[in-house]
Amino acid sequence: MITGVLHMTLQLKHNDFSKENQKLVSLVGELEAVKISHPKVVIDDRLVQKIALLETKSEKNKKVINYLESRNVKTEKQSFLKMLSGLKKVQQPGLWLTKLNFTQGGNEITLNGNMLSADALPEYLKKLSTYPEFTELEFKVFEIQKSSDAYSFVVSSKRSENGVNELLEKISRSDK
Repeated sequence: MITGVLHMTLQLKHNDFSKENQKLVSLVGELEAVKISHPKVVIDDRLVQKIALLETKSEKNKKVINYLESRNVKTEKQSFLKMLSGLKKVQQPGLWLTKLNFTQGGNEITLNGNMLSADALPEYLKKLSTYPEFTELEFKVFEIQKSSDAYSFVVSSKRSENGVNELLEKISRSDK
């Protein structure tokens, strides 16, 4: 009798095992079907690198904005006022300005004027470049014309890229 009970218990366990095995085989089949219908996602390393580069650039841009805001750079009018004040400070005998043109938010300036001698303009530009408002500007003479009693000139300047790059480098160093 004990043998019969053991045999019956063993038979029940075998049936339970077979059912569980069938369920497992069915689930494995479903899993394989899902894998086929949903291929594995492949991450492109180039895109990951590009994302990292763009995030770095974004952080640098945020730092520049924060730096400029901390320096209270509010309006272009303040910049123009400083430049006009700087132009007023520089005096060169025999040279006078007749027209000023500020463009690109003060990053480019064109000066028109007259002078009595040809050596007045280089001296004036040398003096002008010593003032903080003009240190990052690169002056270039576009035109000099001689009339009977004076010379007329047109000088243009553009803020140097080095100045902007130095600013960015300074900001990057301050964060380390």
